[in-house]
Amino acid sequence: MMVHPSQLTPVQRLLLAISLPITLVFFYFLFRRSDDEEDEEADARVVTSRQTTIEVKVPHDSIGAVIGVQGAQIKMIRNTTKARLNFKDKDTEFGKDRILIIQGTQEGAQKAELMVRQIIADQPEIVTTIVQVPNYSVGRIIGRNGETIRSISHQSKAKVNVERTELRDPNALVKVELKGTPIAVDVAKMLVLEKIEAEKMSQKRPSVRTEKTTSDSSRTPMKGDDTFVEVYVSAVEHPGHFWVQYLDRNALNLTKLVYDMTVFYGEFDRPCGEYVEPVVGDLVAAPFSEDDSWYRARILGVVGDDVDVYFVDYGDSLMMSKQAIRKLSDEFKELPFQAKECCLAGIQPSSGKCWSEEAIVAFEGLVHVAKWKALMSRVISGTASGTPRLQLVDTNGEKDIDVAEELVRLGLAIHSSENAVFSSRHSVVNQVALCN
Repeated sequence: MMVHPSQLTPVQRLLLAISLPITLVFFYFLFRRSDDEEDEEADARVVTSRQTTIEVKVPHDSIGAVIGVQGAQIKMIRNTTKARLNFKDKDTEFGKDRILIIQGTQEGAQKAELMVRQIIADQPEIVTTIVQVPNYSVGRIIGRNGETIRSISHQSKAKVNVERTELRDPNALVKVELKGTPIAVDVAKMLVLEKIEAEKMSQKRPSVRTEKTTSDSSRTPMKGDDTFVEVYVSAVEHPGHFWVQYLDRNALNLTKLVYDMTVFYGEFDRPCGEYVEPVVGDLVAAPFSEDDSWYRARILGVVGDDVDVYFVDYGDSLMMSKQAIRKLSDEFKELPFQAKECCLAGIQPSSGKCWSEEAIVAFEGLVHVAKWKALMSRVISGTASGTPRLQLVDTNGEKDIDVAEELVRLGLAIHSSENAVFSSRHSVVNQVALCN
């Protein structure tokens, strides 16, 4: 039943006038809120649907590092960034680069991209070197059932592949591919060349000029040993006191040892490993700033904040901050010390008992000190302290040069008729020893 406004009492008319605007305002805000909520939901759907897609080209040498062991690395990136990472071309030919698809929010995808690119950038430089070897040495390089070539690869950390060939000429050249970091390739090359030399040795008896027998550097040379062996002269004080390294398997093991120590202890200015308080006589790991490598050393003395260290595999010594040295890990102690103290046989200084600066400089040039050119060496006798007297012959040129005879010819030495005296602070008893 409809009621006409004229039939309402004054009080009812007043209440109607007040309630009508309130009702209109209520419905206005109700409908406005509903519209706003719909707009917010629409906006939310737009934001969540905005997926960023990024493609990253991954070099084939870095694919394994990006994926990680059992996928651990790529899972970590996914969990950290909440992005999806999948390789686009699963059937790509082996050895080819692959495309990694990254999908996620803009922030997540970009963060994942940065992590992937950092992994790629952190991968070491990979080089490939081809070494040509004589066909007759291939069997020794490969070894029985591939044992030798696997050993070379394991020791050097480089990939080693020998070219398959049906050549019958034993002197024909066969390609050996070495692939890895520059240091790994260098070590692998040395190991391969060692096998070639060993095969040469097994096929013919060396001549007087090129007599090169494999020595055991852990042995003490015997008095009157007529065998010529190859040596490097690694450090020189004077012709009556110098250090050699025997050119044998241990020389190659030393190269690998230095590489392993350098990787283990890290950069010169930010070394890893445990610091050790220096004590005279202790073995430590010590850096050499000239080549950023780490070596085995013995503490000779402590002077304030500095230490005097003797590099046991090379013979030279150096003063450095004691903060630079590190504890020598047990795994680096197994290889025998490679530097052997020696003196040149048959000569003495031309004036008195002191070697002149001119004689020392000439001797350093004749023996190619620290230049890693091999000399032929023979033990003539030994001193009272057991230091071997050596005959050194340089066979690197067209004419053989007997180092002692060349110093005499230059007027820098005379033939020895009695023992000359020199002092060695590196010897175990640190006493005066007789040489010549």
